[in-house]
Formats: sequence, structure tokens, C-alpha cells
Amino acid sequence: MMDRMVKVSAGMANAVLVTLGVGLLIETIGKMIGSEMLMMIGAVAKALLAPALGAGVAYQLGGNTLILFSAMISATIGGAALQASEAGLTLVPGQPISALIAAAAAVWIGKRVTGKTKFDMMAIPVSAVLGGGIIGTGAAAVTTPLLTKVSAGVTASVATSPIATSLLIALVFSALLMSPASSAALAIALQLDPVASAAALIGCTAQFVGFTLMAYRQAEPGALIASFFVTPKVQFPNIVKNPRLVVPPFLAAMVSAPIATLIFSLQVPYELAGLGLNSMIAPLSIWVDQGLTAFSIFFGAGVLLPAVITFVLYRAIKHAGWTKKGDLALEIQ
Repeated sequence: MMDRMVKVSAGMANAVLVTLGVGLLIETIGKMIGSEMLMMIGAVAKALLAPALGAGVAYQLGGNTLILFSAMISATIGGAALQASEAGLTLVPGQPISALIAAAAAVWIGKRVTGKTKFDMMAIPVSAVLGGGIIGTGAAAVTTPLLTKVSAGVTASVATSPIATSLLIALVFSALLMSPASSAALAIALQLDPVASAAALIGCTAQFVGFTLMAYRQAEPGALIASFFVTPKVQFPNIVKNPRLVVPPFLAAMVSAPIATLIFSLQVPYELAGLGLNSMIAPLSIWVDQGLTAFSIFFGAGVLLPAVITFVLYRAIKHAGWTKKGDLALEIQ
């Protein structure tokens, strides 16, 4: 079960990266150079989140092409990614939690049906699409109101207890980023308000900066590049071996997020909340959409401040014997 959860998480993370991450990056570049074509490509990529989630889950769980296409359809239904408008049906990113549930159900049903009759070509897609679609519709009916309620609660907490909430959000997203789960997918699911999204972004960014800084004398250059520009999740095996390694960057995130959101009033859209420095999507988007001032705040509170705090705390835990040289060693094969 744990192995399957890790595989599903990997499929989900890759789907979010390719559709929302790359889509947002291309769209941002399009805005920078005034290219309608690039903005269109980015918009299409972002809209394909739900079917991409279905494909990612099916691929990771070993489904054949019939199951994979069925999972794409089921995820689109479960994620409520097709919405009615005056122009007809419009494809939107949708809600990833019920999309994942629908995709997983379609894969499970499809694999159970495979080989049971001589009519796989019809039995697999009919049963998988029907079963996954029904389960996805039911899951959306439960999870969507729940996520909306959670998001509203977070927004209310930011208004009433801004310091504690910003600190907690930064910690939660730091932990999500460094786990097998997808911080970006959760951010999309919750659709947090701009202040909470900024706290989440700072929390994620602090991990990119902190883990790269702590490992700069222990990891080879390829690993450092992967950690800073792709994801510090590459350090997950080392964190499992020594959980104390998370103390400096996690505390750095908890200190930096309230400073960014409360003192400097940083706000970002929820699409950026769980990305950190991945492919420089968030920094570029902030620069293009909000200008140099917002970018400077992000860079100062999300990069420089966490770097200083992490450096100081890492020296402290080394002095205390909590970690030693080699704990963050990593080679990218």
C-alpha cells in the first residue's frame, strides 16, 4: 500500500509540474515577450491538469493504454474539470483530490477486469470509465465542499490570527514539500487566499534554499542544481535517516513567512503557493505580474532571510552533534 501511495504521489507531482508548472512558466514568458501563442500554449497546459493526473496515476500503477485513457476521463469527471458556460463546456484545471480518487478507482477496476473475459477491448474501458466516473462524481460531492470549508477556515484564521496562521501554513507546506506528497497539488485543491498562498510559497522556497545551502559541501553539483531549481525532495532519503535535518529550514520558513506576509504584505495567487523555486516559475511570475517591488520582497524574505537563518541553525545543530558531514550527501545518477 505504501509503495502504491508513493507511486500515485509521483504521478500526481509530475502531472502538476508539467501542466501547471510548465504551463504557467510558458504563459509567463509569453506575457514577458508579448506572445499570444505562448500564452495560449500555457493556458492549454494548465487546463489539462485533471486528465494529466489520471494519466500519471494510471502509468505509475502499471495500467495499459485502455486503463490509462479511462483514468484520464474519470479524473476529468471526478475533478469537475468540464464546466458549463455560455460558450458550451469549458475545460478548467479542476479539483485534484477527487480527480485522483476517480483515477485510482478507474485503474483498480480496469486492472481487475483485465483478462477476465475475451472482450477486454470493450470490457476494460466501459467498466473503468463508468466505475471511475461514478466514484469520482461521488468523491467530488464530498471533497469539494470540504476543501472549500477548509480554505474558508484558513482565510478566516489569517484575518484573526495572522502570525500564528502564517507560521503554521509555512510549516505545513514545508513538510509537504519534503514528503512524497505534492505541495503544489494541495495548494491547487485548497485555492488559498493570496496571503495564505504567500505564506505557503515562502515555506516551500525556504526548503529549496535551506537544503541546498546545508548540502553545498556534501552533495555533487548535479544534486545541488536539482535541489535548488527542481525540488529539495531529492533529500527525502537523507531526512528519513536523520529527521533532525529539517530543523533549520523548517524554522527558517516559520520565521520568514510572517515577515513576508505581515510586514511586507506579500500576496501571490494560489497557483504559485506550493511551487517554491521549481524551474523559477514563481519568481518569474511575481516579477511579471506584480513588478520589481513584490519580487524584491519575495527574494529577500523567501531566499536571503531563510538562507541566513538556516546557516546559523545548521551550524548550531552540527555543534550539538545532531548531524555530521555526509548526512546530506547525494549523487544524482
